Amino acid sequence: MHHLRKHQPEQTDISPFRRIRSGKNEQTRTGGYRLLRFDTRTGCWMRRSWNLLWKGVLTMDKLDAFLDNLQNEIFEEARQALGEKGFHRWQNPRFWGRMENPDGHGRVTGECGDTMEIFLQFTDNRVSHASYVTNGCASSSISGSFAAELTLGKNPDELTDITDETVLETIGRLPEKDLHCAGLAARTVQEALNDYMIRQLNNR
Repeated sequence: MHHLRKHQPEQTDISPFRRIRSGKNEQTRTGGYRLLRFDTRTGCWMRRSWNLLWKGVLTMDKLDAFLDNLQNEIFEEARQALGEKGFHRWQNPRFWGRMENPDGHGRVTGECGDTMEIFLQFTDNRVSHASYVTNGCASSSISGSFAAELTLGKNPDELTDITDETVLETIGRLPEKDLHCAGLAARTVQEALNDYMIRQLNNR
C-alpha cells in the first residue's frame, strides 16, 4: 500500500502506480478529508489522502478533470520508465493466472521481497502453456509476463538459456532500480523447469 502525500512528476518511480484503471475511483470521507482510492488490476491499492475538497481548493466539478490529469501524468511517467513495449504489457498483462495441475511449478522470492510463481505445461517435452503470478511491482509483473511467453515452444535444454539478460532484452528496458525483476523472473523459470525434470524422473 502506497501513500502519495505529494505528486512529484520529476521523480519517476513506477512502484506506486500499478495498473490504474479509469472508472474505478472510490471516494470515502475520513474525518474532514477526502480519500481518493484507485483500484488496480493486481489488487494493490493506491491511495492519495488530500484535503483539497475540504479546504475548498478543488471543487466537485473539477474533481474528474483532476483525476484524469493525475492518471495521464502517471501513465506518461510509466511510459518513459518502461518503454513502449513494457508500457503496453503493463496495461495489457498476458499469461497472468494460476494453472491447475502444471507439469512444472516454480516459486521464488527475490531480495526485494517480491514473490513470483511460474507454471508450465508440457506437450511432447515442449512448453505448450505457461502462466505466472506475482505480488510484486509493475516491473515484476512485466518481467513475469515476458518470461512466461519466452518459455512457449521450448524444450528443457532451450529453457536453460532463459536468463535475466534474455528477459530484459525482450522487454527492452526497466528502471535501473528494478533490473533485478528480470532476474527474479528468469530464476522462477529455472525453478519451474527443475520441478518438471524432477517429476519426470520420479515418473520413470
